[in-house]
Amino acid sequence: MGRKALHTQEQIFEAADQLAASRKEVTPTALREALGGGSLTTIYRHLEVWEETRKTLPAPVSIPMPDAVKLAFDQSWQAAATEAGKEIAAIREKAEAEIKAANRRLEEAVAAIGQLENEQQADADRLEALETILAGERETSHQAMSDAAARQAGLAATVDQMRNQIEGLKGDLSAARREAEAERKRYAVEIDHVRGQLSQAQIKIEEISTRERAKIEEAAKARAETAGLIEALAELKKRSGEIVNKLTTNKQAIAAELSETRKEARTLSEKLGKASGTADALRAQVAEQQATIRDLSGRREPGGEGTSTGEKKK
Repeated sequence: MGRKALHTQEQIFEAADQLAASRKEVTPTALREALGGGSLTTIYRHLEVWEETRKTLPAPVSIPMPDAVKLAFDQSWQAAATEAGKEIAAIREKAEAEIKAANRRLEEAVAAIGQLENEQQADADRLEALETILAGERETSHQAMSDAAARQAGLAATVDQMRNQIEGLKGDLSAARREAEAERKRYAVEIDHVRGQLSQAQIKIEEISTRERAKIEEAAKARAETAGLIEALAELKKRSGEIVNKLTTNKQAIAAELSETRKEARTLSEKLGKASGTADALRAQVAEQQATIRDLSGRREPGGEGTSTGEKKK
């Protein structure tokens, strides 16, 4: 019986990945069964490295704050961050203390298991040496057969005694393994509890951030609405100015047209006055001519009747 070769880190990592992919709990016992044996001390050591490589911490939340609201938001943000930092620091401090205690207990159990494995291997080596000696004795001459038989009986008794001791050591080793497994499970429960507290703290921080983001969005919306009203008012003022300018321009044009019309009216009035004067003069001339004609007509009639008639006609 030779000492069984230890498994490499890659083999243990591969077996752990297969167990994890199968949604099975990755424990030293489960790994040892999957590997078909091996040293628990070696398995524990490589399993810790494998677990370290699979750890994923939550990424820190980074919410950029707009410059426009940074001064107003900074005080409430700092207060929330301080409170969350205190809670997280207390949780982490407690978790680290519990983890250190659990690690110490686990290291003690692993050390005990390693010592038991070393003792078991030493016993196996002694047993192998005794069996070798026994085989050598069997190959001796027929003359030493009786002595060899006696020695064989003694060695067999010794072997049986050592086998009994090994069985006892195996029982102690199994108990140590069960105790170590129990400690590991308790350690896992404690870690889950700490992770739950960290998750609750993270949720609180996210809730605070959500409320503050809502306030920021409301402020931004109000600013946008105000900017829209200011822009609409500016547009209205611009249009009003254009209308006033247009009305002023139209008023000036109308006034100019009215002045021109008045001038034309005065000119026409003057012309009409002149025409009326001319017409009056023409009427007077016509009247004089008619009177002259009547006078001439009256003089041509015989006697004074013509004149009377002419006067009557007048």
